[in-house]
Amino acid sequence: MSTTETVTIHPTKGRNVYFNSPDGEYGNTECASIITAVKSEDVVSLVVFTTTGFYHVIDCVRGQGANQWDWMPYQKEQAARQFEAARLVGTVAHQTEPLPAVGENVLYVDASGVDYDAVVDHVWPSVVNLTYYMQCGGTNGATSVPPYSPGMTGNYFKRVDKAAERTDIPVEHIC
Repeated sequence: MSTTETVTIHPTKGRNVYFNSPDGEYGNTECASIITAVKSEDVVSLVVFTTTGFYHVIDCVRGQGANQWDWMPYQKEQAARQFEAARLVGTVAHQTEPLPAVGENVLYVDASGVDYDAVVDHVWPSVVNLTYYMQCGGTNGATSVPPYSPGMTGNYFKRVDKAAERTDIPVEHIC
């Protein structure tokens, strides 16, 4: 991966990250912490654990400075490796928009080109896990798929255009 490219890791509840303590105020300059709420791609709520066994809750911005949070080095390396592997096998184009958030509604397009309403369950650097819903009471399914890129014919997801009315549902999917 070139040094000009950056890999975005999307924060989710329960992920471990570093909290940069100001001048070792909490016993260390890099304190272990857990994301408890995501307010945006860069602002999260953390439970920060000190070296003395105490903890405190803080809202903070992502960065390298004091009172900021950041991903651990191994998380950055892992995300970069996953992105590079996905790029090499052609499953991911350079993303121009962030991946959807957990709980966001998307369209899943299967290998046959049939689309299903779906909800994002987990977000990875280049794919999402989602649950899709069969029409007319069919069995629900789960899968991991990348975002749509030009030229793909199936097994991807697309964001739902909330302003557009769904008129593209095939007749066989209408009860």
